Amino acid sequence: MVGKIMIGVRAHDLGEFTIARLEEFIQEIKKYKFSYIQLVLWKSFTDIDPYLKNTSLEDFKLIAKRLKEEKIKVTVLGAYYNMISPDLEDRKLGEERYEKMLEILKIFDGVVVGTEPGSHNLDFSYNEKNHTEESYQIVLESFKKFAKVAEKNGVNMGLEPVYTLTIWNIEVLKRLFEEVNSESFKVIFDPVNLIGLENYKKQDKLIEDIFKYFANKMATVHFKDFKVENNQLVRVSPGKGILNYNLLLKEMKKYNIKGILDEVPKEDLEFSKKYIENILENI
Repeated sequence: MVGKIMIGVRAHDLGEFTIARLEEFIQEIKKYKFSYIQLVLWKSFTDIDPYLKNTSLEDFKLIAKRLKEEKIKVTVLGAYYNMISPDLEDRKLGEERYEKMLEILKIFDGVVVGTEPGSHNLDFSYNEKNHTEESYQIVLESFKKFAKVAEKNGVNMGLEPVYTLTIWNIEVLKRLFEEVNSESFKVIFDPVNLIGLENYKKQDKLIEDIFKYFANKMATVHFKDFKVENNQLVRVSPGKGILNYNLLLKEMKKYNIKGILDEVPKEDLEFSKKYIENILENI
């Protein structure tokens, strides 16, 4: 049973629903026996506007109530946006939505509100400006501001570092946490998002180091996998690549950290879930 209680899913990978079809949404999660979800409201429920302008507090409470009744825990409430977007209006709307999510997280009894650090390219691809001090300062100031909202509401804010974006390695992440200096600040760890062609052969050290420094600040782990083909990193479903899941799950089990299947196609969900469960039962 140990494996089964540690694995969740990104809810919108199960399909799109509406608030009126909430029961179908619940049953889809239960069908795969998931106890944890990452919930991006406007991606799971197509009638929720991405900036939450057309949805009432009662709608949120209804969704949260049914999830709690079915003992489905919201690990991450997704509010991902481009933190250093060159489109300043887009950035402002993203900040407002992130703050709104911090204000409603308690309704969902959720662990953390999540985002990635962003790119100077609107499609979130790599730009050399992403790793500059100027970009870092924008992310720092944003999280200092979010910390006040999170602390006021008694909730957690989360960051998912990404190799190609602004917070791109453990050293930069450590600096950010030190300078934000908030107990409400947590890490969403996606190993594949911190791996590139330059460092994939050192993945064990990456995994060991992030747990060494951030185990007590880790909200959740994203389960993905990767392989290298034609000198390119290709993302695949867990169990179909070369990520060291034995090491990753051993560290997670040590600190009782839950994980979320992320970007896994529906046809691979059962395979990947079973793959992870089998490893957990043998470590």
